[in-house]
Amino acid sequence: MNESLGMIETKGLLATIVASDTMLKSADVHLLGVTKIGGGLTSILITGDVSAVTTAVSAAESNLSYLSLDSLVSSHVIARPEVDSSLFIDKTDSTEKSSDVIENVEIEETVVLEEELMMPIVVEDAIKILDLQMLERESLTYHDKEELMQHLTQMKVVDLRKIAKHQTGFSIARKDIYKTSKEKLVEMLSEFLINNE
Repeated sequence: MNESLGMIETKGLLATIVASDTMLKSADVHLLGVTKIGGGLTSILITGDVSAVTTAVSAAESNLSYLSLDSLVSSHVIARPEVDSSLFIDKTDSTEKSSDVIENVEIEETVVLEEELMMPIVVEDAIKILDLQMLERESLTYHDKEELMQHLTQMKVVDLRKIAKHQTGFSIARKDIYKTSKEKLVEMLSEFLINNE
């Protein structure tokens, strides 16, 4: 096995395209896979002869330095890895059936666990939406500014900003709402809701 594995991690879509293009055009290498890591980071894996992979990764590093200083995060070449280089790719997107390897009982348990994990998130989102709707309905019945301010103070800043954005004729411009502090939002919302009953 004379194959080697070249890995390069880039930041941004343009850097990923430039690195992939440069590596594939500069030497006789094959693209093994591109993996989105998150936060704009992407990992590119190539395979080929040791010298070809080394040349391709060096060419990509050089070309990315012209693009911007922070577009290249890291790079590495593994010459003649012990395991097959196809094992480095995440094959969760493949349509192959893995029923020969995994029993049906284990798959059912996994599905139940995923549903259990997702259930609290859905419930929390529904509760937040209901709280916002309830506040909008209840805001019409508030006559005491202190009581309204106490209720608004217990809410998160994100929810206060959503309420403020949905008010027509609110004193703070929509583009400036995200800059406003929680205390200021509570004060402005309470005044606005009491005056516009």
